Amino acid sequence: MIQQSSVETPWWIRVGGGSNILEGTMPADGVRTYHALTSPVGGAKIYWEGGSKGTFSTNENECTAAAPADTTAPTVTVKDSSDGADGRYRSVSFKLYDAGKIDKVEINGVEKNLTDATWSDVNGVKPGALGAVEGKNALVAYDVAGNTTTVDFVLDTTGPKVTVKDESVGSDPVFSTVSYKLHDGSKVDKVVLNGTEKDLTDNEWSDLNGVKPGTFGAVEGANTLVAYDALGNETTVEFTLDTVAPKVTVKDGASFTNGADGRYSLVSFKLNDAGKIDKAELNGKVKDLGNNVWSDLNFVKPGTFGAVEGKNTLVVLDVAGNRTTVEFVLDTTGPEVTVKNGASYTVGSDDIYSLVSYKLHDGSKVDKVVLNGTEKDLTDNVWSDVNYVKPGTFGAVEGDNTLVAYDALGNATEVEFVLDVTLPVISVPAGDQYVGAGERTFDLSQVELHPDWVYVEFNQIGDDGKWKKTSGQRFEGVNEFSFTVNGADLVEGVRSQVKITSVDLAGNRTSTTFPVIVDTTGPEVTVKDGESFTVGADGVYSLVSFKLHDNTMIDKVVLNGVEKDLSNNAWSDVNYVKPGTFGAVEGDNTLVAHDVAGNTTTVDFVLHTAPAIAEDPASTVTAAQPTCDASGTLSYVITAGVDPISTDVRLKELGDGTGGDQETYYLADGTTVSGDNFKTAVYQHVELAAGESITITSPELGAGWYKLTVDGNRAFKNLLNKDFTLDEATGCDVPDGDSVLTLDGSSVTTKAVDGLPWIVFDVTLTDPGARSASQTVYLEITDGTNTEKIELGDLVDGHLSGEILWPGASASPSAWPGWTQDSDGVWVKTDEGFAWTLGDISAKLMVNPELAVDLAYPADAQPPVSGAAPAAPSDDTVADENDAAGSSDVVVTGAETVSNTVTATDTSADAADGETVVVTSAALPQTGSDSALLAIGAAFLVALGSGLLWARRRA
Repeated sequence: MIQQSSVETPWWIRVGGGSNILEGTMPADGVRTYHALTSPVGGAKIYWEGGSKGTFSTNENECTAAAPADTTAPTVTVKDSSDGADGRYRSVSFKLYDAGKIDKVEINGVEKNLTDATWSDVNGVKPGALGAVEGKNALVAYDVAGNTTTVDFVLDTTGPKVTVKDESVGSDPVFSTVSYKLHDGSKVDKVVLNGTEKDLTDNEWSDLNGVKPGTFGAVEGANTLVAYDALGNETTVEFTLDTVAPKVTVKDGASFTNGADGRYSLVSFKLNDAGKIDKAELNGKVKDLGNNVWSDLNFVKPGTFGAVEGKNTLVVLDVAGNRTTVEFVLDTTGPEVTVKNGASYTVGSDDIYSLVSYKLHDGSKVDKVVLNGTEKDLTDNVWSDVNYVKPGTFGAVEGDNTLVAYDALGNATEVEFVLDVTLPVISVPAGDQYVGAGERTFDLSQVELHPDWVYVEFNQIGDDGKWKKTSGQRFEGVNEFSFTVNGADLVEGVRSQVKITSVDLAGNRTSTTFPVIVDTTGPEVTVKDGESFTVGADGVYSLVSFKLHDNTMIDKVVLNGVEKDLSNNAWSDVNYVKPGTFGAVEGDNTLVAHDVAGNTTTVDFVLHTAPAIAEDPASTVTAAQPTCDASGTLSYVITAGVDPISTDVRLKELGDGTGGDQETYYLADGTTVSGDNFKTAVYQHVELAAGESITITSPELGAGWYKLTVDGNRAFKNLLNKDFTLDEATGCDVPDGDSVLTLDGSSVTTKAVDGLPWIVFDVTLTDPGARSASQTVYLEITDGTNTEKIELGDLVDGHLSGEILWPGASASPSAWPGWTQDSDGVWVKTDEGFAWTLGDISAKLMVNPELAVDLAYPADAQPPVSGAAPAAPSDDTVADENDAAGSSDVVVTGAETVSNTVTATDTSADAADGETVVVTSAALPQTGSDSALLAIGAAFLVALGSGLLWARRRA
């Protein structure tokens, strides 16, 4: 009878290990179940999961009470025959026991079935047997009841681990000294070195330090170290001890070595070591040499293998770490050559000498010098000298010389120098020289290849009869020099001289003098008597002659700016002066007489040969500078001279200065009109008798820019026309002639060079009052629709000149305005780009003021094509009867004026009343490489600090 009360459990009945006689499943409801055996036998047992419960003794349908369950695991012990202890073995055997019988064992999961006996054995367990491995293992013993016993153990058949410690010197397996770290889990027992045993302390870690020949049985050469653990496992290490350093020798042969005794310009080394050469270190730079018994380090010089000029250190190491150190000097530098000081040794400087001596020094010893190919052997000392070199000694010559100094290694230093023993040659003016009351500048020169300094001084004899310096000046390194003296600082009538002292760089010295006469008195000028010479008196003449006298000779006279050279005599004459001779004119004249010392005497006189004619009243009219009061009213006084005056006065406001509708004319009735149609509008008519004056008074004017003009010829207008500005803050400003800005004399031309169009400009700004607000020059070109403003540059000292390509032109890549290349590379005309500049254009120079100029594209400027080039319009290429002749580049300066409009005057006829006066150029050429661009010398306008200059071409 069997019973189960908790879980469903399989069960079976069998005899021994035979088949089941009866089997079934016990339900989990706790109900007792009975089973009858078909042919029961004695000794049958009933089993279920978890063990047997009882034994049937007969074939009756009942069984005895169940025996107690077996819950005791097998006993596992290590047999004495095992090699090892305490869980670590080289080989291990186990004795197994279980009263319920041993069923099986598993080693690392590998099962071995046993005979179900109470006692059993597992013998000879070692790596590879019964599933055992090197290292950790697990044995599990099972009894037939399923109880288990687990035994963990280690199998160790490996000798200790032997590693080289970092403090060892050498490269495994060759050392000069070596230390080892020993490790074994089964504990390190001992080491045997070349048969010499050293017992250790049976620890997992151990050391063998400082092994070198003579210690622990170690020897020079081959050594054998055997390390044992406590189980008897062993590890053998073969190594070599080498304590002999490499042998380093300098190689022979000029191709390998130049020098000796530790100093070389080139050196090569032979290296040898029985234990093999490992590497070389030259000044710390490592070169690996491949571990050979023989090796080389060749062609060592500065810059190779870490070698440097001067001291070097070579360390050669073998594979055992033994080292040989060689110190040497590399010398590839020639001797140090210095010029010796002291006038007894050297005279001169800057490699130019009349006498020179040299100090030579070289650590490798100075061997010799070669001077211009002449060799001089020296005594091979560290210090040496070459003294007193001058032309003719040691091969030295006048002029260029080359000294080459050699040291014992053949290194050379070259020194180039000049020997100069020639004195400077000073040029002085011939004959007597004169100094007048003002300054006199002497332009002097010398011939000297190597000038150092020149000293020029002015000397006069003192009361003690000795020369005394009154002034002096030093000049450095020049052959031309100017020396200025002021006669006002000198004593007239005393012996005087200029002394010049010159010293060249070679130390050659020379002096010279020339005499000077000091004369500070101008010529005596007297009027000659006699009607054949002079008609008139008291400074007013119809004919006059002058007698001139000066102790230092008359040089010339200048009459109204016209110079007449005289014959440098003490006495001279200027005879028969009348209007039209020697520059003399009707009216006021100025004669200036010059003596050779530069002193002048000025005589003012009047030539009056006939009454002034009414058509030219300018010679007899005067005008005061206009003034303004606080209300803005202008007052202007005109006085007639010896003849009456009849003229119209016009007053206009200029607006922005562009003319036309911008101009407003004031009429006598107080009204105003504007535009070109009213240019003849009269503000006031003037009728003056001889000597009579009138004051022209304007109405009250507002802030603006105004001009007063009169009718008459050019001289009359230039004298009386005035412009002025009114400003509410600053009042009235009437510029005088000394502060007028002008671009008079500026010019612009065009030309073709190699087919390319160029604009050539020369701009001069006259700005005596420093009123200009800008120094940058522009050229503005416009056709009324398109405008191109080109910056030409900045004025320097009021001047700028140069050339620029025409807009749209280029040399690289090639380009011309009005032309383009088609897909075949053929040049064809186009209306694009700067083609508009080839048509009707106007141009002006712009600084502050501005200057309008005519501009024509040069006819020869075109790309390489057949047919005509793009030419400028032809309406400006023919001159009218009033154009200047004989030149394609005309510069007209015009009269200086304070007019706010054009002030240049027509060269052929007076302008009509109120008309802007024009000066035109010669005809512009239609062919040729130069195309003139009218350079207008017109005047400019100034308004509130800026000006505008205009001119126009005549049609």
